[in-house]
Amino acid sequence: MADSLSSTSSSSDTDSDTHDGENRTCLRNKIIQKYFFKSYKYQEIIDILSQKHAINLSLRQLKRILINLNLKRRNKPESSLEDIFAAVLNVLDGGGGCCLGYKSMWLRLKSQYKLNVKRGTVLEILRIVDPEGIKSRSIHRLRRRVYSVPGPNFIWHLDGYEKLKPFKFPIHGCIDGYSKKIIWLRVASSNNDPNVVAYHYLNIVKKLGFIPRVIRSDCGTENVTIEVLQKALRYDHDDKLAGIKSYIKGKSTSNQRIESYWSQMRRSGVDYWISLFKDMRDLFIFNDADPMHVQCIRYCFGPLIEHEFRIIRREWNNHLIRRQKNVISPSGRPNHIFYCSSKYNVRDFKKKIDPDVIESLIKENTSRPVLVDPYFNELVQLLIPGVKPPTSVKEALKLYKLILKKIDSIN
Repeated sequence: MADSLSSTSSSSDTDSDTHDGENRTCLRNKIIQKYFFKSYKYQEIIDILSQKHAINLSLRQLKRILINLNLKRRNKPESSLEDIFAAVLNVLDGGGGCCLGYKSMWLRLKSQYKLNVKRGTVLEILRIVDPEGIKSRSIHRLRRRVYSVPGPNFIWHLDGYEKLKPFKFPIHGCIDGYSKKIIWLRVASSNNDPNVVAYHYLNIVKKLGFIPRVIRSDCGTENVTIEVLQKALRYDHDDKLAGIKSYIKGKSTSNQRIESYWSQMRRSGVDYWISLFKDMRDLFIFNDADPMHVQCIRYCFGPLIEHEFRIIRREWNNHLIRRQKNVISPSGRPNHIFYCSSKYNVRDFKKKIDPDVIESLIKENTSRPVLVDPYFNELVQLLIPGVKPPTSVKEALKLYKLILKKIDSIN
């Protein structure tokens, strides 16, 4: 009897181990597919699997896995023109996609739509369906001064983005100075509240498990809590930039790395939203002085904008930065540069932090950011029971007008 029970238990353990092994393999394959479709090179996939996901593979193992998954890059036929055209039109109609250049469009088609397409094909299609966009993006930009830092996490640049603020969508972002990786890019009800801005900082520190050597910001009051937290967390470190030297303040226009990114971000889709909300204001559909209009535009368009920013951040962090003349900056993908600094012969300047300390600081010193007042959410559910979040700009505009009409009928 005992032998039978032992045999049953052993069999159950074996089945459980097999099931766990299959789950790990499935998860590993999904991660590999994600980076493959983002056009990472094989060695870059191996590096980031090791550094970020604790998965160690040789080049030979990776190639065998890709063969089993039927993933290849050479001699792979291009997707049908019909599918490519449909995807391009879908991106152009989806909001900020109308601001994308052909390289950014090519990357989105590969990563979001899993299409195998050449850049030249994308360019030719855009010349047909969006000739005005091609023309407007062909204006040359001014050259900027040389920027140089020694490695990832040496300095993070943070700032608020004001171009959508007149329409009640404050943006706050942070970028790593060396790798150009976007650390966070968030939409909230405010980018001037020190406790909300501090939440962005501590939340990402909790996720990453480290803080940068230095933080650079402007002199705005919204940064006072982050300044205190950064200096306090760096107080016991023994390097030359520990303590009060770990935070730098200056003019917003001199915060070069993040200011440079804002112009890139506007061309990646934000310009569309600015134009849309300006039109709504000019047509008296939106009144920024009316609290109900403010809550309504956030309720209807907020989820779409948040989704757009997640795509913008993800695409930027995975895009390929090409080598440039007279620029002291690494070429590669921001994510790969950030996580795999040894491949670029530079040092990672991160400082490890106790996650329990960060958790207590989040509870004591921050306010969780919200975009829409909870009471307005309840009001909408009472006015339109079972209402679903809009999935397109047309749906959002229709819902926006409907909610305001319902509110006006009550008044």
